[in-house]
Amino acid sequence: KSMRDRHSELEAAKKTGAVGENNRGAVDLVYADKITDANQRNEIQRVVAAENQDRKAYYQEIARLNRAENLTVGTVERVYAQRRLMRAQPGELFQMPPAGEDLEKFKASAQGKKLGAAIKPNEWLVIK
Repeated sequence: KSMRDRHSELEAAKKTGAVGENNRGAVDLVYADKITDANQRNEIQRVVAAENQDRKAYYQEIARLNRAENLTVGTVERVYAQRRLMRAQPGELFQMPPAGEDLEKFKASAQGKKLGAAIKPNEWLVIK
């Protein structure tokens, strides 16, 4: 519920161009210098921290419920990060996956093809 309630605040924070989705299923304040107002920066930091806390709890619960399949929190984080990346909208900031299958899968997608050679492992990019 708290994630739904916070959604509009998180989307507004992302629209500043300073907040993006990392490749571990969390959000990061990547370019804090884009936010010159200290109060706004503090509010965005609060939103990011609360979102990450809720996401972590959510990922842990998914892993716990799938313990029989040996699903780890790290795997859940990776899967959610990849899903968010594949659904990314133009203008959103994302950290590319590390080198490997997830990165190659994204490069082969329509969005990945638009970004072309700009895609590098772990780099932050704005989706086109």
